[in-house]
Amino acid sequence: MSLRYALLGLLADEPASGYDLARTFEISLQRWAWHARHSQIYPELNKLADEGLIDVVDEGARGRRTYARSPTVAAPSCGNG
Repeated sequence: MSLRYALLGLLADEPASGYDLARTFEISLQRWAWHARHSQIYPELNKLADEGLIDVVDEGARGRRTYARSPTVAAPSCGNG
């Protein structure tokens, strides 16, 4: 699984900041998948936003951005159908 699909999956559950996503990787996914660093997460979030797959839904103190999956993006298919 690539980082972009992991981020899209996490953002399908609820909006989150890059920091929140990094914490999720650190606490939950690191044992089962891999460790995603801030230096990997933020550039991928920017790419996803540039591609219109996610939206910045809030910008808070110190430029903290909250991201959500774009409403026009369908859930990824597993190819089992």
